[in-house]
Amino acid sequence: MQTKKCKPNICTYTALINAFSREGLCEKAEEIFEEMQEAGHEPDVYAYNALMEAYSRAGFPYGSSEIFSLMQHMGCEPDRASYNIMVDAFGSAGLHDDARAVFEELKRKGMTPTMKSHMLLLSAYSKLGNIPQCEAILNQIHKSGLQPDTFVLNSMLNAYGRMGHLEKMEEVLATMENGPYEVDVSTYNILINVYGRAGFLGRMEELFSSLDSRKIKADVVTGPRGWGLTPERNST
Repeated sequence: MQTKKCKPNICTYTALINAFSREGLCEKAEEIFEEMQEAGHEPDVYAYNALMEAYSRAGFPYGSSEIFSLMQHMGCEPDRASYNIMVDAFGSAGLHDDARAVFEELKRKGMTPTMKSHMLLLSAYSKLGNIPQCEAILNQIHKSGLQPDTFVLNSMLNAYGRMGHLEKMEEVLATMENGPYEVDVSTYNILINVYGRAGFLGRMEELFSSLDSRKIKADVVTGPRGWGLTPERNST
């Protein structure tokens, strides 16, 4: 680009950082970020967010945290997306306390958490099977006047399933099927996996067989090769 006398601007550099970020190539993203600075461009919140996202996707939450601190030190105020990236970075790494701390800081800064903010925090706790926290977040979503989406309810399914609360899991499924929610293949992947691990093969096969009538296309996780089976405990 530069050899053709077309100099990249900050938007060009940010687009490149985002491209590497999507692949989790944090070192390449950092190189472009530094090249941007050397070219005389002052990073804005979008550039910092893109670099934070790169470290998050690569599984380096503290790398994201360093960038988050750097941007503030350099006088660039984080926006809501910045906080969401940090909640996701810590939550995906299993650092739910850190994710919660960032979520609370977002509120202290006077920003209203969006559905995505709640969703990311809920996902962090659902991976741990922390049902009280998941239910508290779901209640907060309702109190905030937000409508839970499929991802949120799938996270609840995952939390209940991990802890063996199958009746609660079925209640959430019924809510999804009878309400204004789009049940997707991830919903059934969670259910099939839970019942397979629990040894309820009859229910697992019933759910798998119902996909065609629900016009849901099975993927590699849904199919028999993705089933983690244990000896059948109950086929009814």
